[in-house]
Amino acid sequence: KLTFALILNINIYELNNNFYPNYLVKHGKDSSILINCPGGTQRIISAYNLNYNYIKVIVITKNEPEYIEGLPGLLMTIFATNKTINDVLIIIPD
Repeated sequence: KLTFALILNINIYELNNNFYPNYLVKHGKDSSILINCPGGTQRIISAYNLNYNYIKVIVITKNEPEYIEGLPGLLMTIFATNKTINDVLIIIPD
């Protein structure tokens, strides 16, 4: 069951990653939600000059390698900035 909240003042960036849907939803100045994390996500986020240290939630929409292959590298980069595992919520399908 998914519950959606109304969020105002957002920017949605489509992170063009060929065949797999990949978006970064930026809310406010220091909070973002990443939807899917295929390979190359870090590079694309950097190309948009976005800060992946503000990612608070990562939502994975499918349990397939193409949707999560960039997740290990992204998490290592995020946590290298002294964040802890409790700072990022990861939502995966059943």
